[in-house]
Amino acid sequence: MATLNAKHFDALAYVKQAKLLGADENLAEFQARQIEQAIEVATSTIESKDLATKQDIELAIAHLKHDTLRFVVWTGVAVIVALGGMLAK
Repeated sequence: MATLNAKHFDALAYVKQAKLLGADENLAEFQARQIEQAIEVATSTIESKDLATKQDIELAIAHLKHDTLRFVVWTGVAVIVALGGMLAK
């Protein structure tokens, strides 16, 4: 399983800041542990193969541009042929 590069959650800093803001120390420590656990679960369930890279997105955009150009060209050809057929009558 791949790990994601993410900023580290500083539980000690969280507890200190919560205490400075007037939170109960036990509650702040409980919340810090819960946040750490949530981050651990989230990062362990996501595999890097499930995430698109910048290169993946650029490749998808290039394919869409190509498909759009092809659609426009063929639609233009179809319109010209249809108009030519109508004018020929």
